[in-house]
Amino acid sequence: MILELKSAKKYSDMKSLCHQALEQIEERDYAASLRTEGYQNIKKYGICFYKKECLVL
Repeated sequence: MILELKSAKKYSDMKSLCHQALEQIEERDYAASLRTEGYQNIKKYGICFYKKECLVL
């Protein structure tokens, strides 16, 4: 499982930051080391926080 966490300054930015987190996981290929170890089913989540709110994509 790969988690990328973001913190929003406005509630309305949460969804776009979750998408940015997922893009970052892909662009930086965070799963590469897991694939070389033989993992095939790798879950990737973009998570954004704003105050006490949380959004997971």
